[in-house]
Amino acid sequence: MVLAVASLVVVASPARAAAPQIFNVDPREGPVGTTVTIDGSGLDGVTAVLFDGVAAPFTIESPTLLTTEVPSGATAGPLTVRGPDGEDAFPEFLVIERPRVDGFTPHQGSVGTVVRVHGDHLGFVTRVWFGQELATFSRVSYTRLKVKVPGGFRDARIRVRSRGGTARSDRTFHVQR
Repeated sequence: MVLAVASLVVVASPARAAAPQIFNVDPREGPVGTTVTIDGSGLDGVTAVLFDGVAAPFTIESPTLLTTEVPSGATAGPLTVRGPDGEDAFPEFLVIERPRVDGFTPHQGSVGTVVRVHGDHLGFVTRVWFGQELATFSRVSYTRLKVKVPGGFRDARIRVRSRGGTARSDRTFHVQR
């Protein structure tokens, strides 16, 4: 008589989490402190969020939703989510920097005079004022604006605003009458 015994051994291996994937980022640009929502998959395993290599705080809302905040020191570049099984990146998150006014010329003039304002991060400026008076302007470059002196004010500082914040000149513009 032949007796056959079959034996089956099942070894369970731990399930591997899928590498995180980014499907959408909203918004796709903003200044430091902006809350950013990331939609994707495998986000419940994320261990780091990076804005162009700068670590950011984040909250895992669900396997498909994560919120983060643009950290101080971040610059334009990839927005990366990293987990133990890989990473994914949104290729270009635009960090909008706070504008800076370094100076202007001429330092005095009459209504209608064109003033050249120079500084940094002026490419996203949306408004320019002399004191409380709104002025018309054009962007020359990321570091320069041409601004026309408006009527209705006395000597005042020049102030600019962008989505990154506001800035004003240290020096006062003097109106010639």
